[in-house]
Amino acid sequence: MIPGTLWIIATAGICLGIQSTVTAVHLRTMELFITAFQHLEDLNPRMSSLALATSLRKIAGQIDDFTYSLESSDNHTAIHSSNSNNSFIPQQLNMNRKLFNFFNHTTHYFITDSHEEGGVVLTPDGTTVALAPLLQGIELGLQAKEDSNQTHGFYLLPLAKSLSLSFLQFQNSTQPERLGPEGCWDDVSAPMVFTLAGVPSLATDALVHGGMDGAILGKHLSFVNSSEIKLNEMLRSYYSGSMEELGHSNTALRGRYRRQNFQKITNPSLLQEKVAEALQMNQQQGDTVVENLTEEGIKEFVLRYMDCPAIIPRCMWGAAPPSVPLVPLPPSLPFLYIHHTAIPSQPCLNFQMCSTKMRAIQQFHQKGRGWYDIGYRSRLDVTRGSY
Repeated sequence: MIPGTLWIIATAGICLGIQSTVTAVHLRTMELFITAFQHLEDLNPRMSSLALATSLRKIAGQIDDFTYSLESSDNHTAIHSSNSNNSFIPQQLNMNRKLFNFFNHTTHYFITDSHEEGGVVLTPDGTTVALAPLLQGIELGLQAKEDSNQTHGFYLLPLAKSLSLSFLQFQNSTQPERLGPEGCWDDVSAPMVFTLAGVPSLATDALVHGGMDGAILGKHLSFVNSSEIKLNEMLRSYYSGSMEELGHSNTALRGRYRRQNFQKITNPSLLQEKVAEALQMNQQQGDTVVENLTEEGIKEFVLRYMDCPAIIPRCMWGAAPPSVPLVPLPPSLPFLYIHHTAIPSQPCLNFQMCSTKMRAIQQFHQKGRGWYDIGYRSRLDVTRGSY
């Protein structure tokens, strides 16, 4: 068993799409997933990174044209793969039953009818990431390196597929949002259930984050010698670098710089081209319809995930409710003062520390200063620095 893992094994049947109940509950953190991935690599020392990524992608339910069957004993599960066009796929992946169950429950993407999103994990910087598109992007990068075939923008394909389906859904239904929404964990210290903040699109924030990370890492892997890389070490470096370490280089290959690094490997025109190709491949749409769908959608995507900074919602850092009901101020305000609590202290170095400090500041403002909420003094007194 992986240290620190809570195993609650329920009935099988996790699948893509909507289902009525969550079929497994366990801690869902990126650190735990990477630890499990390290165990997988240790159990299969002769297997290439590409073969491991492919096998794990299939466990996640992203089968494509691959097929596999399971043969189980009391302590061992073997995955047999077959594909006439991909000789790199191993005949057997060594994996104990508990490790297989962990990956099976953790990587399958689904959304329940109560808007609980599965197949997602919480990263150290507070971002929620879907694992399936992340694994697809890594596999595409490794495959491109092996084939020496780097089609322009290949690393964008998993993200482009999600965006194309979401844009199409938005056009053909009463879907309230084209992208998103965000959501919140039941407990950021021990995350088990992630609930979306509204009606889900087919490109939730977690799916987009996973697609962006998969594109960044896939692009990187297409240029490096994969035989010298352990994927668990790459993932640990990408997601778990301390903020002190990150501060030394704004160009570091780190999840914290997801938006900046994504801008370096693509642009709105290239992303729009890949989304349009995905739409034309899967739907009988005219060129004008595709152009309108992608142009409007990509504008929103760029604003939301590339130009604007990431915003951590109140429920993620554990904010207490305002002491009185607050009424949004009417737009537009002539100017706004932002309050900062000026107490010298060491900077927070991870999401847990930052969340703790945010709660402490809110408690000081509410109980020590008698304010309604963090940084608020009066609902209307904006001109005197009330926000």
